Amino acid sequence: MQVKEGTLTTTGATVIITDTTKQSYTYGEWFRIDKRENGTWKELEPITEEYWFNLNGYSVGSDNKLEIKQSWGSLYGELGQGKYRLVKKVNNHDIYVEFEINES
Repeated sequence: MQVKEGTLTTTGATVIITDTTKQSYTYGEWFRIDKRENGTWKELEPITEEYWFNLNGYSVGSDNKLEIKQSWGSLYGELGQGKYRLVKKVNNHDIYVEFEINES
């Protein structure tokens, strides 16, 4: 998984999942954001208790890629400066992509 170039903001990003396995996986909308603090990853606390994820499932295309727009502003607010990772679950396994927010 990678962040699509030019899409990262403090409230979201487009991620590209590349899957070249022979398995047929379905990718959902669920995600979480972790922040790197003192050498360990800590799950961010949502800013609201009223959130949900649609149960839609997506598969990679013929090019073995899937683009998903992930918007976390309503769930976590704007992310401040730091190192983060976006985590998704696939067949009970975590996949993630790390990214960094820098001050402008």
